[in-house]
Amino acid sequence: MKNFFTLVFSVFALSAMAQNEVKIYFNHLMGDEALTMNTVTTADGGYELTFTRVEYYISGIQLIHDGGQVTDVADTYLLVDAETTNAVSLGTFNVEHLEGLKFYIGVDEAHNHLDPGSYPADSPLSPQIPTMHWGWASGYRFVCLEGWTAPGQSLIYQIHALGDDYYYANNLDADITAVNGELNIGLQANYLNMLLGIDVSSGLVVHGTYDEAIALLQNMSIAVFEIADFEFTATQDVLDKQAVSLFPNPANNLIQLKIDRPTNNDLQITIQDLSGKHLMALPGVIGMQEISVANLPAGIYLLRVTQNGSLVDVEKLVIGR
Repeated sequence: MKNFFTLVFSVFALSAMAQNEVKIYFNHLMGDEALTMNTVTTADGGYELTFTRVEYYISGIQLIHDGGQVTDVADTYLLVDAETTNAVSLGTFNVEHLEGLKFYIGVDEAHNHLDPGSYPADSPLSPQIPTMHWGWASGYRFVCLEGWTAPGQSLIYQIHALGDDYYYANNLDADITAVNGELNIGLQANYLNMLLGIDVSSGLVVHGTYDEAIALLQNMSIAVFEIADFEFTATQDVLDKQAVSLFPNPANNLIQLKIDRPTNNDLQITIQDLSGKHLMALPGVIGMQEISVANLPAGIYLLRVTQNGSLVDVEKLVIGR
């Protein structure tokens, strides 16, 4: 009996020790170089292009660890913006040694056709600017790739890929051990490989579930990502949800807006509708201010705060009269 209790205690102790925060650090590349928007690079076909937008959803994440155990990262959706997303925390899990990482590009069918307006404003599945939603029937855009091509970067290309039938998985091998309570995953993405077998040299606009959009999603599942060992220089990529508060919400004609930031350098505050249309620019000041919204009709809006070109927070504002 004594040995039994000793064994049980040891198991619980080991379990407690195995709790580690799992983080993903992104290394965004265009070929062998760091991804830089609006910078000319050379595609696999030998022609020049630039990237202006690379956004995609990651969901259905599974951690394969400690002798083949599989742990689901439930109800987690990442909206990765290759220009700004450096690191995300998946949460704390009973994982010591990671042997593999599985994830899907896009949004699973069970959530792909729900109302984006039903989610909190800080959810990746809530309305985004620019939009990531195609409509209730078709669901979310899984990937949005945009840029310029042709001599002088004179032609636009856009591939917006979506569709339940093209919700493809990545299966990546890993060999990562937790250190000091953290298990850090280096996820390297070469976005030139999104265009393998796809020629955009003459310009291209494809939005939907066909041809180049399907090929892009296939490339995203087999040719873009790898687990890699690189220097983690990212700080915090999670939105500071305490940076902005507003009340009352729902509002009538006036709102009290509080901005909590260290400085007001290049602080921009706007109110937009759910389509992303700019409606109001508010004073970029920190602290408390009273704002009149009397000229806005009843409805749902997004209050968006950026600083130095980076998103600080998005709050849903409801006006009802």
